[in-house]
Amino acid sequence: MAPPSTQPTTAAESSGRDVYPNKSLKRKESFILEVDQGSCSDNVVMGLFCLVMIVFTFVIIFGDALLLPRDTLVWCQAAQRGAPLKTYANVDAVRDPCYYERSLYLLGWSMFECDFGRRMIASVVLGAVIGYERKAAERPAGIRTMSLVCLGAATFTMGGQFAFRSSTMGWDAARVSAAIPSGVGFLGSALIWKATTGEKGQNQRNHVHGITTAASVWLSASVGIGAGGALYVMSVWTVVLVVFVLRMAPQLKGSNRRATVSGGDVVPKSVSYQKNFDQLLRESMRIQKRQMPALHSD
Repeated sequence: MAPPSTQPTTAAESSGRDVYPNKSLKRKESFILEVDQGSCSDNVVMGLFCLVMIVFTFVIIFGDALLLPRDTLVWCQAAQRGAPLKTYANVDAVRDPCYYERSLYLLGWSMFECDFGRRMIASVVLGAVIGYERKAAERPAGIRTMSLVCLGAATFTMGGQFAFRSSTMGWDAARVSAAIPSGVGFLGSALIWKATTGEKGQNQRNHVHGITTAASVWLSASVGIGAGGALYVMSVWTVVLVVFVLRMAPQLKGSNRRATVSGGDVVPKSVSYQKNFDQLLRESMRIQKRQMPALHSD
């Protein structure tokens, strides 16, 4: 049997030259191949993650009504044992032991935990609605910021309600929620900023921006508290009112004298937010050139 041929297959190999005369080009091509392989694996991981999220979201929202059998004796061991109802100091608490028992019909979750999931999903969706309105108006805090603030407030609220049930002492379920408004206030203060236009003297004007967006972040936290307490009607109606005020208030009679671009009511309404920002940038650059003539003369 003849040995395999060792003849060069390309003109570059037959001439004795390197296929990659430029070493940097070779490294670049190998890097591109590694990036393509990495992005492909990342896409697979993200696809699996999205699939798991979709399945669990469906179970959380519709599992109690569609997946669990009506007869608790089929899936609830507490009902099969004839366990008595739980006793709580709060008369409005759910005392059914099956409510807290995990089931394979819910992929290992309990109805109690699915209720948590529904509250968290509602907080993210409602926060995203407020964030979408701010994003459409080209404000710094958008969908991600509002959703995270709303979700964080809901999680803190649920944690304050149920995280200390196993404690040996009683606790105030509203103590954690009471600290959310002041905590989010610090986050909203970072969105408020002041700019100066014109030269120093009579033509100088100070503009305050971001107050309305900061208030929107604060209201997102309040919506999260409502969603964390399963007050869905109150939370949804709050979002409706917030969007209505943010969208319709600038259209009201008498508001054309002042702009609601940033919540500071200092910029004429006929000037858009982007144009006003460009004007502020040009004024700032002009002042810097006058203050540092030596640097700009080169």
